[in-house]
Amino acid sequence: MSFPSVNGFCDLNIAHNADNRLIQRVIEYGYKAIALNWTVDVSKTDGKLPSKKKKGNEDNNSNLVILPKELISAQKNLISKYSDKLKVFLRITIVFSKPDQLKQVFSSQQYKSYDITAVLPTTDVAYQHACGNSSIDLLSFEIEVTHYRPNRKLHKQLTDRNGYFEIMYSQALKSSVRRQETITMAQYFHIYGKSKNVIISSGAVNYLELRNPFDVANLGLLLGLSEEQSKCSLTRNCKMLILTAAGRRYGKVAITVELSTKDDDEEPSIKRTKLNPSNNDHMSDVTHSISSLTTT
Repeated sequence: MSFPSVNGFCDLNIAHNADNRLIQRVIEYGYKAIALNWTVDVSKTDGKLPSKKKKGNEDNNSNLVILPKELISAQKNLISKYSDKLKVFLRITIVFSKPDQLKQVFSSQQYKSYDITAVLPTTDVAYQHACGNSSIDLLSFEIEVTHYRPNRKLHKQLTDRNGYFEIMYSQALKSSVRRQETITMAQYFHIYGKSKNVIISSGAVNYLELRNPFDVANLGLLLGLSEEQSKCSLTRNCKMLILTAAGRRYGKVAITVELSTKDDDEEPSIKRTKLNPSNNDHMSDVTHSISSLTTT
């Protein structure tokens, strides 16, 4: 079992039916990881699970979730061509209005093949459930379907369990009303949680909706994020979200950590580091700052 390793800029919301020009633009802009998104809307259903299937019958919920191999069929050739430059994850976004509706998707066998679970709650009850459900990695919003008001207590509940909030900037590009709503929601994230555990993604359907990661980081400043938070919303937070999602899928595991030595006479490297206070070399999650790159 190996956990995914991601370094660099990420966009964790690319439409599953994106054309090849969009994938090509992602690579040209320097993104190192993307998530192809499949949206399932169960907000209009009654939330009741169908009766148990009989032997030999198909999964009753299979029509809700498509197989991952079908999700990437359109981009398969291009993705395989650039597999050394781009990591591709699979994301499912569930639109729901009542907690029981999630069971319809969670009970599907195809659902288990997705890497990231995101939700779009449309009511206050759904929003409350999403913040406390450990099976949910990411909480998103869309102006047309989201009808809830965030609050401090539930916001903290989600961040305390390593959940994340998503801001999609493609909404802000479509109209002034959507732009204002996006800014308002981002301000809620700042007021209630100091913009912690926030990622910024495109939600792009075509290449015209995708932006350079450094432009997106500058946009984060307008949305109430600090300079460091803006960079982390495209790098470190995305990396931690992917790792958290992997931990949820794999469950509890046992690991063994051993100290390695170059030879028997030397102390372990970790102890030598403690005895040498002048060693201040640290790895940085982000290798470039916005200020130095936007001026060039």
